[in-house]
Amino acid sequence: KSFQLIVFENACAGVNVEGSWADAPVASHLFGFMHDHENMARFANRSSPNLNPATAGAGADKLSPRLAPPKKLTWRLTSELAEGMDRAQIHFDALADRTDLHVMHMRYFGKGFIKKCQMSPDAFVQMALQLAYYRTTGQIHLMVETAHTRQFLHGRTELVRSVSSDSVAFIKAMAHLDTGAADTKLHLLRRACITHVERVTEAMNGHGVDAHLFGLLVMSRTLGDDKVTKTLEKGMQDTEMMLLSSHAPAQRGPSGGFGTSQEGGYAVSYLINEDNIYLHVCYRKKEGHDWAKVSSDSVDGSTKPPTHPHRGVE
Repeated sequence: KSFQLIVFENACAGVNVEGSWADAPVASHLFGFMHDHENMARFANRSSPNLNPATAGAGADKLSPRLAPPKKLTWRLTSELAEGMDRAQIHFDALADRTDLHVMHMRYFGKGFIKKCQMSPDAFVQMALQLAYYRTTGQIHLMVETAHTRQFLHGRTELVRSVSSDSVAFIKAMAHLDTGAADTKLHLLRRACITHVERVTEAMNGHGVDAHLFGLLVMSRTLGDDKVTKTLEKGMQDTEMMLLSSHAPAQRGPSGGFGTSQEGGYAVSYLINEDNIYLHVCYRKKEGHDWAKVSSDSVDGSTKPPTHPHRGVE
């Protein structure tokens, strides 16, 4: 259950991680480490038995110069296991039918350009996501981003409530003002990004609310306080988070994504490289619409640089 390593016939591989045991960066670094050592092993396998560690890279001296060929595993399944696999397949197919996924590679620019504009790359992408959601749905809903709390003992993550009065002002300006108001839009974008960075910092310093509320819920269930449990459950269940987002670091490749249990909701994972951005847009279908593709197109339009480079935000 912790993770599934999925290898295809063409030797490409991916990993599906269950997130209760670790956060995304842990799995990313783990499989990046495996990839690096696989490369060193491949080099060792091609080299002579008298491998020179000085020319093979760090750690190569610990590798065997010859690797055993892969061996296909055969499994003996009981009827109970076979039936369980069939049920899991049916459940998986139904979930896949209700899920749209669009992986977008935005090549216009990356964090290098955004930093030159004196804005936080993460905050910039968050504003683009909010604008894309508004252009797609015509509404402003609760949106959250995950922030790490690893500076605390056993710290994991906290939620950042990314919609603010400043971000709403920017979104509405972009949606309703004409191109002649570029300076106003740019000012509002900068202010919204500053506010977002402040909120992320507060969450990382333990000043968020969602993890605390969840902790109180767990404690009330443990202590058997039904009244408090029902109050907290109602408050948390009534909070519809229509867009979950997270910056997913990766040592190589397009990184990965995650899903959402909210019907009609989005989950967006993104990787901001120096000169490009990857976005994994996942949508939980409502009324059968392929909104993931629509939303990714909106993000594309929200992050495109202006046609005239000296005219600012249009």
